[in-house]
Amino acid sequence: MEKCGTCPNCGSDLVKKEGRNGAFISCSGFPKCKFSMDYKEENIDLDFENIDKCPNCGSELVRKSGSKGSFLSCSNFPKCRFSMDCKSEGDSYGNCPECGAPLEKKNGKRGEFLSCSNFPKCRFSKDID
Repeated sequence: MEKCGTCPNCGSDLVKKEGRNGAFISCSGFPKCKFSMDYKEENIDLDFENIDKCPNCGSELVRKSGSKGSFLSCSNFPKCRFSMDCKSEGDSYGNCPECGAPLEKKNGKRGEFLSCSNFPKCRFSKDID
């Protein structure tokens, strides 16, 4: 598989794949990470740190909040389904005291809590006060 850069969501390699609608770029960590985008020359080794336009259709990207935190989404949704995780200054919850990986805010039966991003290898979690 042709390597096309680094996944902005999980840090794995992005690779070129073939689908029923043609070529696309996908995270090699699929199905754990579902990041994908259209295969175009300009999308190979794209700088996701300084992205302001959708790499699929060229529309503006807008910041949204979801159950798993902040993400960027194409303003042309639902015609274009591009989205990617983003971490704003306020999304930092520190590092796991057991393994050092970043902590993530999650929702559970008893409300919000912090969990290690290295789950299931590390099972650290704590309630949010």
